[in-house]
Amino acid sequence: MCLVTAAAAPSDYDGFLEWMSESSNKPIPEHLYDVGPPKATARNVEIEELIVANNLPKAKLLSSYSGREDALLKSLQKHSSTLLEIDALVEETNVGKSSSELLASFAPPVLAKNLRKMKSKQDLEAATVEEIKTLCDEIDLPKSSDELLESYAGKEKELLKYLQKMKAKQDEEAATLEEIEALVDELDLGKSSEAMKESYEGREEELLKQLRKMKAKNAATVAEIESLVASTNCGKSSEELLEKYKGSEKDLLKNLRRLNSSQMTVATSGTASVASLDASTRPAAPTKAKSYQQLIAEKKAAKKLAEIQTSLDASQHSVGSVSSKGKSYQQLIKEKQAMKKLAAQQKQ
Repeated sequence: MCLVTAAAAPSDYDGFLEWMSESSNKPIPEHLYDVGPPKATARNVEIEELIVANNLPKAKLLSSYSGREDALLKSLQKHSSTLLEIDALVEETNVGKSSSELLASFAPPVLAKNLRKMKSKQDLEAATVEEIKTLCDEIDLPKSSDELLESYAGKEKELLKYLQKMKAKQDEEAATLEEIEALVDELDLGKSSEAMKESYEGREEELLKQLRKMKAKNAATVAEIESLVASTNCGKSSEELLEKYKGSEKDLLKNLRRLNSSQMTVATSGTASVASLDASTRPAAPTKAKSYQQLIAEKKAAKKLAEIQTSLDASQHSVGSVSSKGKSYQQLIKEKQAMKKLAAQQKQ
């Protein structure tokens, strides 16, 4: 029997297997050596590689992280990644010193943070310069972008602000002129857009405002014309009338308003007459649309009746006398009756 004291027990797995073999005088099967945790073995190898690659104190680190090798590996990986980033940033920012020189003065995390800020600032400055050059080309300034950048060295943001404001103003002016041209063509004012812009040079906004008002007024006029054409049934379409009265839309609207008013007066008069009759003895007749010529004739007949009535009123106190037009009272009575009969026929 082999007695083994606790002090002789090894602290690692491979040593444990060897110790067991020596203690029992029996060889340990080969496959038992593979039972050990491969992750731990690979981890330890990577830890050692990272310590050597980054020239770090091995003994101190292993002692500090004893039993926490996973945390040590994670810390070493992060440290290695930071150093690689520092090398890349030093090259991109062109700071004038090597990574080793900078690491001698700054801890890796702090140095990496500062270099990131520097890189971000440089990128922003580069984008600002690029936008300045683009705006100079678009605005067509008397000075080149290089001349402006030289004059505003260290104040590139201020220069960019001025150029952006100038570009916005130019774009707004261009949009105004474009809208003026479109409105002048649409309204057919008899003047070219160039002539109007020349007359309103420096007051383009005022011109645009007036043209917009004119367009809105024309649109309202056309809408009313279309509505009146539909309601008066004048025998022509609104398109035909607008084409015929092109440039004289106000006159067309005035005539249509008169026609509509006349039709409304006739309709109101007819309604009042029918209402005075007994509905049971006189059924309402269907309304028939009247032409423009019929309405004019009715209007003339009504005017004639009014003249006859005026003459009758003037001569009713002296029957048989001659009126101002050389007609007797009896003649005026006959004319009035004839005109009433004619008006009744026209209404039918």
